[in-house]
Amino acid sequence: MPLERLPQQNQGMETTVARYSEHDTSKIYQAADAFRAACLLRDGSLLFDDAAVWRPDVLDRIYKAFVATPDEGDRTFIDKFKDQVGKAGQDVSRLAAEILSVYFLFPSSVGPVRKRQVINEVLSWGGDTLPESHPVSAAFANGIGSGGQGYNTRRPFEIAFLIDLAIAWKKLPQDRQVEVAADPWLFQEVVDSIEDAESKQLRHMLLHLLFPEHFERIASGNHKRRVIKAFSGLVTAESEDDDRAILAIRQELEKLLPNQELDFYWSPLVEAWYDDSEGASEGAPLEIIQHKKQIVLYGPPGTGKTFRAKKLAERVIRSAALSQMGPARYFQSQSAIESVIRDNVHRLQLHPAYSYEDFIRALHISNSGGTEYRAGYLPKLIEDIEQKPRA
Repeated sequence: MPLERLPQQNQGMETTVARYSEHDTSKIYQAADAFRAACLLRDGSLLFDDAAVWRPDVLDRIYKAFVATPDEGDRTFIDKFKDQVGKAGQDVSRLAAEILSVYFLFPSSVGPVRKRQVINEVLSWGGDTLPESHPVSAAFANGIGSGGQGYNTRRPFEIAFLIDLAIAWKKLPQDRQVEVAADPWLFQEVVDSIEDAESKQLRHMLLHLLFPEHFERIASGNHKRRVIKAFSGLVTAESEDDDRAILAIRQELEKLLPNQELDFYWSPLVEAWYDDSEGASEGAPLEIIQHKKQIVLYGPPGTGKTFRAKKLAERVIRSAALSQMGPARYFQSQSAIESVIRDNVHRLQLHPAYSYEDFIRALHISNSGGTEYRAGYLPKLIEDIEQKPRA
């Protein structure tokens, strides 16, 4: 399996490394380079030496068996996949296994045992196995980032996207393939030419796997838009391309925070844009709070409501600080921001006897024997906040 790395064109943008990880991911990037060299630039194989697996005719057969005839039943993916491609011949079984291998390279949300189990199951339909010593099997030991539950549930659509991309790629002239395979932005154009590419997580994963110096390890378009929104003050020129915008943001962040391994899912960047209690939903609670000024979290005891409320409170403060201070001052003031969070997040636990009078105000007997209104918890809190000096 070839592991050579192709030279990449930069088109005037300073190369920036975005491949930091908690784990050794070198084998994953080597497997991605092998996919480019053997499967995109040739009709070879990711798993089998000297085999011709990624041929246009084999891609056409798996397209007809899988993409053109979807099984929308409620059986497991692997059961349906076997009925669709399991009897189409060894070439198709091998191609199916290699497509799944590419699908599994990026996500850390699927364990190595499960990845190998699925690949071996598919290979067994053609009488093959994946040796433990194989470089792709070794690459499954770690992942680059989480795909979330949605990546698994939408597996048929992600795989169909990769098949469509491979078919479109094989139609390019050979010299054009070589040119595009070495240029991150030309490759992005080809990927995005596939229908509904933006909605596919594999779109983002492939761009990072093949060009990690230009595309972040962010497998969600929603997350990319949140990053851009949070750090938009760093760049003056607006870009209609989210990936180019994030690359420009990274380059500015590296000037502000020199000699640091920066990753948008690591501190100090992650606190500025992401709350891990939000998941990947489009309607993030922070945006809801900023619009409605309040939010109700509900559920049985022990489901993380208090934890999530604290995280949201921190996000509200950090978002306001980043907006008011600007990125440069924000990152220079982390200790002060931490202090503000400690001093300005308040918790009140209500109990059955807690009343409106305790929370807002109530009539009390004064020292002179008359009656007077006394503020409850909320007005006192507001008064204390208003008396604090503004930064």
